[in-house]
Amino acid sequence: MERKPIQIVLVGFVLMLSLIIIFNFFLPAFFDNPRFIPLGAMFLFPFVAFTAYAILRHKLFNIKVAGAGLLVFALSITAFGEVIFARELSLIIYRSSIFVLVLAFGTLLIREVLREVRQREEIELLARDLSKANTRLRELDRQKSEFVSIASHQLRSPLTAIRGYASLVLEESYGKLPEGAKEAVRRIADSSYQMVNSVEDFLNVSRIEQGRMKYDLAVFDLSQMIQKVVDEMLPVAQKKGLGLTYEAAKNEKYSIKADEGKIRQVIANIVDNCIKYTPRGSIHVNLQRTPRPSSGQATDKLLTTITDTGVGMSKETLERLFSKYVRADNASRTNVGGTGLGLYVAKQFVDAHNGRIWAKSAGEGKGSSFFIELNAA
Repeated sequence: MERKPIQIVLVGFVLMLSLIIIFNFFLPAFFDNPRFIPLGAMFLFPFVAFTAYAILRHKLFNIKVAGAGLLVFALSITAFGEVIFARELSLIIYRSSIFVLVLAFGTLLIREVLREVRQREEIELLARDLSKANTRLRELDRQKSEFVSIASHQLRSPLTAIRGYASLVLEESYGKLPEGAKEAVRRIADSSYQMVNSVEDFLNVSRIEQGRMKYDLAVFDLSQMIQKVVDEMLPVAQKKGLGLTYEAAKNEKYSIKADEGKIRQVIANIVDNCIKYTPRGSIHVNLQRTPRPSSGQATDKLLTTITDTGVGMSKETLERLFSKYVRADNASRTNVGGTGLGLYVAKQFVDAHNGRIWAKSAGEGKGSSFFIELNAA
């Protein structure tokens, strides 16, 4: 218990005692002045007032417990008085039984109130501790984001240089490259490309968490942009023996107002994932206007569907697929690399454009479909 409320009560007690000694003892004994003795009850007022202030302002006693105690005390005194003033033996026995019941139930009531008060105090204490821990976690998360941002910036430049020089060597810009060295340099280029993408994912997550992500909105043709992504990814798919096709109605307009770089990253990330997690078969990309469920007529929303015949996903994986650091349970068997951030970043980008992104799968080994819905311009 804090010392301050106790000190307040002591001040009230000292004032009360001083008034009683001065007016009820000192004045009558030494000055033969007893006229203040009838006012003795009023001298209790400072103690009552200071105690009430300590209870209400500083919670010296719990009001619930005090109220329950006073109620039980009053009922017990009343019941006991009934016993004292009873004359007949049967009435004494009856009223004594009532008195015992009042005491028993009163005791149970006080114990229950005390238990409730203790539980509430424990909950309040836990809530305060939780609030402090939550504040500390937010600070640690902020520091983590800053560290990741700084580290990623430091890594991106040398990785970009490695990737660039590896590409130049493969193109034989520095002279003829022996056949035995081509595969090694190609692996360096591929690995640096994956590392650059991973670093970019970390940087994007850091920017999103710190609220520093910027979007440059402009009107562009979504169909043309998807076609370019598919054309760029086609050699990668063919190298794995996979088919990669794109389909969109020729007579439709597919203009959207968005950050082209961000939307391109979303499409490229999902197509790249489909290639990685498809051991055999094909990937198909389709763009259309979202049909109305009732009439089937086109709406002002554009729906991009990316379907593969890959490893598929379980229902549990689908529920948390777009969270941070989440990969399918069977993903590591097909593709060891990956940070589990690509789809999280993709969802943040799509959400920022007031769009929707989701996925479906019939189960593991049955392929997957990804859907991206954006507003047409």
